[in-house]
Amino acid sequence: MRKRFIASVFTLLAAAQLALALPAGAVATQSQNLNDPFANLKATGVSSQDPRDAAGSLPGLIGNLIRVALGLLGVVFLVLIVYAGFIWMTARGDEKMVTRAKDTLQRAVIGLIIVSLAYAITSFVVRGVLTAATPGAVR
Repeated sequence: MRKRFIASVFTLLAAAQLALALPAGAVATQSQNLNDPFANLKATGVSSQDPRDAAGSLPGLIGNLIRVALGLLGVVFLVLIVYAGFIWMTARGDEKMVTRAKDTLQRAVIGLIIVSLAYAITSFVVRGVLTAATPGAVR
């Protein structure tokens, strides 16, 4: 009974993920501009700015470096979460190992939340700086 429940929940989550991805793919195929490699991203609304414009300016370069660093930190915290789960599952009831795993998991989740917020704030600030620095930009 429990295995069927878990399998059905997993199936529903997978179906929901596919259903959410289909509209973006449908919009991306409507782009007719073959000379612009970012046209599909612009059509789906995923990219609000052309990365080629951001790379040419100092604020864009700094923003891209910060985004890459925060992305790598996010990956590190995600690996720490998986590691803590592995330690917890292999603790075999040893309270010392379980406590260590819980502490690692708690700190990794807090770190992941902080990195996610920092990424969002950085993205917002860099987009604002690039918009202000671009002549003729709509504000």
